[in-house]
Amino acid sequence: SSSCWGGFKVQSKKRERLDDCLFVFDRNKQGAWTMILLLFRTTTTTIRTRSFSTVVQSGAATIFSQTIQPGTNVVDAYHQLTHDGILSKDEQQHSIIQQLQIIQDSLKDDTTTKEAEEKDVNKEKESSSSWFGNLFGSNNETNTSTKRPLASIPKGAYLWGGPGCGKSLCMDLFYNCIDDLEHNKRRIHFNDFMLDIHQRLHQLKQQQTDNNNDDIVPRLVNELVPSSSSLTVLCLDEMQITDIADAMMIKRVMGEMFVQTPIVCIMTSNRPPCDLYQNGLQRELFLPFIDQLQQHCHVLDMTASSTDYRMLTTSADTENGSSAARKTYYIMDDNDNHDNNRHLQSELEDCIQTLTKGQKLQSTTVQTRTGRLVQVPHAAHGVARFDFDQLCSGKPPMGAEDFRVLARAFSTIVVENIPQ
Repeated sequence: SSSCWGGFKVQSKKRERLDDCLFVFDRNKQGAWTMILLLFRTTTTTIRTRSFSTVVQSGAATIFSQTIQPGTNVVDAYHQLTHDGILSKDEQQHSIIQQLQIIQDSLKDDTTTKEAEEKDVNKEKESSSSWFGNLFGSNNETNTSTKRPLASIPKGAYLWGGPGCGKSLCMDLFYNCIDDLEHNKRRIHFNDFMLDIHQRLHQLKQQQTDNNNDDIVPRLVNELVPSSSSLTVLCLDEMQITDIADAMMIKRVMGEMFVQTPIVCIMTSNRPPCDLYQNGLQRELFLPFIDQLQQHCHVLDMTASSTDYRMLTTSADTENGSSAARKTYYIMDDNDNHDNNRHLQSELEDCIQTLTKGQKLQSTTVQTRTGRLVQVPHAAHGVARFDFDQLCSGKPPMGAEDFRVLARAFSTIVVENIPQ
């Protein structure tokens, strides 16, 4: 079996050989590769097996992928999750979900339209293949094309609001309700999306000959979103533009996507479109993209929500007496108040014990996409513990990709000895 996104066929199970080891990977519906089996030869050439998983997902994404059937109406899914007590009813989120339901309905209508158009194309092909069709010069290329006018592509959505109000939750629920048998779909963090763009551009530039100065952005866009009859739903989480290089790249690449490809974008951000790349260098060059973004996406404001769900203590935490684990800052006293400092340090240790379920912290490494290993001095049960200097003043210094891989690998990161 195989799955397809971006125009590339990928085997659902692939193998990679390294010396005498055989690594077997499996691809899930979200497109993530999981190592499911490791085979290795012993000196007697027998084969031993070991099964394990290395995929780390956010809590909401994991729950939705396990409980939501693709093709379910997103409003019905939200009602079921709140009825079962998995989600708390939130009027602001419910309003956004209703807007996303309209987009989902338009995607379903698009599927029906596509099927009707394909039937019409087949009839035209039969007509053009007849003697009379050839006699009067029917254009087979035009008649056999199933590509729809891009003006008929449904608008996407741009969800913005404060941290913890449920933007990503709403987008993830929408994503899991999209039927991947009818539409191509991809869900990715915006930072990973930019990294993917830069890596693909580098590969395309390497493929170019010295005398070939053709624009490679259209080729890049066609890799990301093939110009076929199938719609692609692209979900981008936490969109933010912080430097001129990303501003110009996203303007060019996503601008090309909107104009040339059948794409529906669902995005989340902490700021409205008009504030993207605010006060940035040569921002006037970026402003046309903001207009284009608002033309292709419904802007959905979630600032009415006053709840930051990240900071709420769950009922399970309260029952287990672990509400202290939700404390964010431990401020030591500069006036040598040793008793107070000892108390805070003890409280911090108790917090870490709660988060790690009592597991012992051990040194480990995590690997970036380019194969570089990032040292983690203390880690257990999804928790990493660093000294400030290790993260921010280390040698060699950490870069954006290092921090991204740490954020993907660990649900909680403890940073100590932060300068005041």
